[in-house]
Amino acid sequence: MAADRGGESAERLVIEFKGILVVDRWSAYDVLGVKAWQYCWAHLKRDWEKFRLRGEVDADLAERLARETDRLFDWWHWVKQ
Repeated sequence: MAADRGGESAERLVIEFKGILVVDRWSAYDVLGVKAWQYCWAHLKRDWEKFRLRGEVDADLAERLARETDRLFDWWHWVKQ
C-alpha cells in the first residue's frame, strides 16, 4: 500500500519484481523496468466500450474485441474448473 501512485512509490513497491505485473497503464510504472507486463482486462474492456461509442469503424472493432475478450474469459473459466 502507498499513499500515492507516483513513480517513487511504484519503485518502492516493486523492488526486484520478477513476475508478470498487471498494470492500468499509469505512467508511474514506466520507471520500473519490469520485463513482463499484462494490461488490466477491466481497463481494456472499458476501452472497447469507448471505441464502440465513437461509432463507425471503431464500433465494429470494439464489437469484435469485446466478443473475443468474452471468448477468452469463457475459456479461462473453463480451464479453472
